[in-house]
Amino acid sequence: MRLFVAVNFDKTLKDGLIKIRDELRSKSVSGNFTLDENLHLTLAFIGETRNIQGAKNALDRAFSKFNAFDICTEKTGRFSDLWWVGIKRNDPLISAAEMIQKELINCGFNIEKRKFKPHITIARQVIPKGEITLDIPNLSMKVSKISLMQSSRVFGKLRYTEIYHKNLILI
Repeated sequence: MRLFVAVNFDKTLKDGLIKIRDELRSKSVSGNFTLDENLHLTLAFIGETRNIQGAKNALDRAFSKFNAFDICTEKTGRFSDLWWVGIKRNDPLISAAEMIQKELINCGFNIEKRKFKPHITIARQVIPKGEITLDIPNLSMKVSKISLMQSSRVFGKLRYTEIYHKNLILI
């Protein structure tokens, strides 16, 4: 099973991301645009594993006393032909990513050890019609849970499904 740990979005933030993605699509010849239901913020990529319980345990330990926190969009950018919406770095967000990565390693997972750059992938393999600039509204939400997600292909479509979550402490 292919797993990752993520923040899923409330309707308001997701709707805003969809508008940004659709604006990018309208300014592109082609691309592989993220499905509405697959929009998320990855905190840690686990990869292929059968140790689902270990991943659940890592979430429980990392977030047993973790307060809910806010996130806010910042800008758009791209890595070659991959387009993303950035999330403003903030201490609780960075701590959440670091804590889950640490707990996953403690549970024996061999996760990538690269610096956390909070971003939401909105499209891959984009071929623009010309120079692209995108309007970025100020989108924000309170993160009140962290999700363990499964990545799978269903009838050729990439599908992300929450298989477990840990609620954060609301203050």
